[in-house]
Amino acid sequence: MEFADWVGRTKGKKIYVISTLKRPVPLEHFIYTGNSTKSSDENFLIVGAEKQFINAGYSKAVEAKKARATKSSTAFGAKGIRQGDPRQNKGVWLSIIHMLRKKSQLPVVAFTFSKRKCDENASQLTSIDLLTAAEKSEVHIFFQKCVSRLKGSDKKLPQVVHMQELLKRGIAVHHSGILPILKEVIEMIFQKGLVKLLFATETFAMGVNMPARTVVFDSLRKHDGINFRDLLPGEYIQMAGRAGRRGLDTTGTVIILCKGDIPETSDLHRIILGKPTKLESQFRLTYSMILNLLRVEQLRIEDMMKRSFFEFNNQKNVPQYKSELKQLKIKVGAMKPIECQYCSDLENFYVHCKEYVEIRNYLQDLFLSHPQMVKSLIPGRVIVVKHDRQQQQLGLLLKVSSGGNVKKFTFLLLTQNDSPSCDDKRTSEEDAHVMDGFSIEFFMATELYLPEGASDHVVVELKPEDIIAVTTKTIKTVAEKVIDDYKKRQIPRFKYVQEISNLEYILLIVKCNFFIVSFALYTFYTHKIVKSHTSMNFFSNFPYIKYCLCLSVSPTLSLRSNSS
Repeated sequence: MEFADWVGRTKGKKIYVISTLKRPVPLEHFIYTGNSTKSSDENFLIVGAEKQFINAGYSKAVEAKKARATKSSTAFGAKGIRQGDPRQNKGVWLSIIHMLRKKSQLPVVAFTFSKRKCDENASQLTSIDLLTAAEKSEVHIFFQKCVSRLKGSDKKLPQVVHMQELLKRGIAVHHSGILPILKEVIEMIFQKGLVKLLFATETFAMGVNMPARTVVFDSLRKHDGINFRDLLPGEYIQMAGRAGRRGLDTTGTVIILCKGDIPETSDLHRIILGKPTKLESQFRLTYSMILNLLRVEQLRIEDMMKRSFFEFNNQKNVPQYKSELKQLKIKVGAMKPIECQYCSDLENFYVHCKEYVEIRNYLQDLFLSHPQMVKSLIPGRVIVVKHDRQQQQLGLLLKVSSGGNVKKFTFLLLTQNDSPSCDDKRTSEEDAHVMDGFSIEFFMATELYLPEGASDHVVVELKPEDIIAVTTKTIKTVAEKVIDDYKKRQIPRFKYVQEISNLEYILLIVKCNFFIVSFALYTFYTHKIVKSHTSMNFFSNFPYIKYCLCLSVSPTLSLRSNSS
């Protein structure tokens, strides 16, 4: 329904969807175990027309497979080829074709997930002839008429000659490696009912309305370009749906060849009776697409995105969003103003705080992107950061990583042993706000945080705006070992393993004698921003902050903190 609605919105036309919960021709799914004398003419029903899994049929198939197994395959140790012996491939196909012909279940489409195997299977069946003399004559005349369009040398191409020989015996191959004209000829002859056995890949089941009496799966596994995997329910249903011709067959027959091991019941349940995969758009806006769209004046990039199925749900809900926004505006307009004698300056205070945070973040980005500062941010550097509720917290830099356009810093921090975690719960950058994590304590805190009582440490990942000051002190440490040791101790069974060293004690010693490197910016432009900012009077109430900001014109100045 969503797809039809999207087509209708894009084309500007009404689309009528005709659907039914039941197939006009129900399907029956069988397992074929091989070409032994006992089971060569026997199919084992595992899913009936009512879509119920039949355990009895599956058990019989397993027993039949065991009965024809050799002593070597039932012995202990390696079981050899689990997907069947390729040397027996021809015998299996001869056996199943003989059985289907005997039961009048032709034509059949054999789905094989390899172009090479399609050609090999068709070439091996040289002894099979599925057409009568009259049918052979009709195929010959039609094929010659179609091929006459080709040039003289093209008529003798190996593929053309080989396909003509196959079609005269009622066999054909259909995959992307076949010449387009030959594929069209095969499809037309198949519609006439003169192709009794068609070896095809998955593409034959997409967009081509050519049902058959029977569908055979050479395997339930395919290679998706990365690795081998089981068929998805939607893929299986799409291909199995070719079985059963409306008005000609009462039921459609789907046969799964088991040349090797029989699939587990759980796998068969998932593939045959599972829910199809939800239709999802694969539209991705790339740089090349943007450049190509810029050449077309009549079509904008925004229009292209709106027409895509990827943005369909958002565009579909636009009227609803507008209605909700209108109702919210009415509610806000009807609200009475807050009567608060102490709140007159609250809005101005928030605006000034926001401006201060924006200026600080801007200066911080310039400060941390300077080449000299980049060289200083190495593992082992002692840095003052803000984390949780603490605004002046000692940290040991362990690692600097770049995720997208944002740098991330991994720190070892000194914390309170029993302090509750107050980590920022923000999950996406889209929801981030400039005032997230802001606290008035940032103005007030001028002393380093020291845990009271038992101390602890934690390894956290912080952002550039969480850095308060960079010291001139470094500690020689193996950062990777610290990170690995901390991660290991997060596992319950390693929780009480003793820490690798007294890192907390080292950090406490460093606290007593360190130099805070001022936020030194190497451009006079930055000083202009701070000096000419309209809200500079706001910092007059906070001399420490104003002093640090004004020192940005000095590249080498540093403040010595009072040792405690």
